[in-house]
Amino acid sequence: MKLYRQLIILGAAAGLMIPGCTPEEETLIDTGDELTITASAKDITLLESEGEQEALKLTWTPASGYGLEEEPYYTLDITKSGSDYEDGYSRDMGKSTFSISWIVAELNTFLTEVLGAESGTKTAYKARIRATIYGRDDLTQTAETEFSATAFTPASYTLYIDGSALTNPDAGQMTRGEAGQFTWTGVLEEGGIVFTVSEDSEWPCYGAGEGDGELKYFNEDPGAVSPMGLINEKQGTVLLVVDRDLLDCEYIGCHPCVNTATVTLKMADLLEKFVPATGHSCRIVELRTE
Repeated sequence: MKLYRQLIILGAAAGLMIPGCTPEEETLIDTGDELTITASAKDITLLESEGEQEALKLTWTPASGYGLEEEPYYTLDITKSGSDYEDGYSRDMGKSTFSISWIVAELNTFLTEVLGAESGTKTAYKARIRATIYGRDDLTQTAETEFSATAFTPASYTLYIDGSALTNPDAGQMTRGEAGQFTWTGVLEEGGIVFTVSEDSEWPCYGAGEGDGELKYFNEDPGAVSPMGLINEKQGTVLLVVDRDLLDCEYIGCHPCVNTATVTLKMADLLEKFVPATGHSCRIVELRTE
């Protein structure tokens, strides 16, 4: 019995002599790897005819892993310049992907439908790549780049050829190829040609533009053409011609781009305020009748 008590006491004493276990301290190593991101183009004008060509590629370098076992994972953020990244687009890119690219058609859809770009307007964007190590948000690394792009309005998916130059009185449907290009095979005589988006209506349509072989888009219904239509003509190539006799009128009535309504406004306001505000000018002429 005495021997038993001695063993118990020695065992307890030995237990007091066992050193305490402490967790191994984490050592961060500066690997010298700096996270960067670059854009393949800085000023991009998207053209539907180049739909299959690469438009933009964002590439980033591997970030520092600080010597840890866990590798960084990457997140790409894109938004309009001057906006918060939280209001834009975000995508997880994983741990082993270091680039992303868009062809023209893809980038146009992305900018207009995801980031709200307006076709025909040059818009500035910023892109950010974030490298994060799981459980160590304090070690997050970021890098940014910028680019600008001008999107386009895709061509109609249906197009018909019509006009006095066709030997067939019925409009012929054209074949749509890649990048919004249409083809048609047939016999033409001397006369005019118009391209419509509907088989049963002449509007909207594409007609002769300013330059040789150039087409212009017309989207007003017959009877609806009016000075109000200048607001839809963004290139500023249309000139408003006004009969001098109309200057004697204090007010003028015109269609607001539809022939089911009429807007009345002062002639002075039309010529001195509305027309300049649309980016156009007007010419006063004398129309003679015999």
